[in-house]
Amino acid sequence: MVSSRSKLLSELRIQEVQAAALQVISRKGLAAATMQDIADEAGVAKGTLYLYFKDRDDLMERSADFAFSNLEARLDATLPALPAFSEKLFALIQTEIAFFDEHREFFRIYIAFKHRPEELHQSSRRRRMCQSRYLTHLEKLAAMLEEAMTRGEVRRCDPARLALFVSESAVALMLRRLTEDSPPDADVDASWMADFLLHGLSAQTSNHRKGS
Repeated sequence: MVSSRSKLLSELRIQEVQAAALQVISRKGLAAATMQDIADEAGVAKGTLYLYFKDRDDLMERSADFAFSNLEARLDATLPALPAFSEKLFALIQTEIAFFDEHREFFRIYIAFKHRPEELHQSSRRRRMCQSRYLTHLEKLAAMLEEAMTRGEVRRCDPARLALFVSESAVALMLRRLTEDSPPDADVDASWMADFLLHGLSAQTSNHRKGS
């Protein structure tokens, strides 16, 4: 039986390797990044990598999962402390955009990796909908929206569907930013998106706010 200490050390080592993979793949690209490069970055023997990962593709996939886990941890540490829904919504979008900016090259490579011919038997959105981490994120977002509805900050509707709309809108914006050489500042895009999600597309609503 593996001891709790050994299991903890293994988990820490895996996280170190995943963090190293994020850095190396971001710098060199997936094609140029070798398992030896990642091992050197993590400070472990190359053979150690194969104790935890089948190959480079497996390491890429699990490093992305590691990154998304870190993003969710940031959101969990930030959102509950904010009192108003408008603040929570801005912080949600701004944190996600800033995180993608921080790991911009890795995510550009990861998107290309997921769109290889052998990966395209189902859409990227369908794959995302099947991931337990993403489903958990949607549940948390729906709960946040339900709370805002109860307080009268958001009009009453199906919180699960609204959570999906908000999340997929943010994903679309972040994917667009990955294709831009010089995307707007994270705060600018976060403010713009939060405003439209809160107030909609109506020009009358916008004019009413300006005149109020």
